[in-house]
Amino acid sequence: MPSPADAGPPGRAAPPAEAVALVRAALAAGRTALNEWESKCLLAEYGVPVPDGALARSEAEAIAAAER
Repeated sequence: MPSPADAGPPGRAAPPAEAVALVRAALAAGRTALNEWESKCLLAEYGVPVPDGALARSEAEAIAAAER
């Protein structure tokens, strides 16, 4: 039997698999909210336009992302 996260409201398609995976991963980690990067990915899965961005984990990555 599918879980509620796998099924959309009656008459609507199920949520994209990547969206379900994002939410499940956050819940499994004990979080009740997505971070900014995850939120943008979730919105994009539903076709909502999001600004371009890059995840930078160091100063060098931030500089490289800013130069693109």
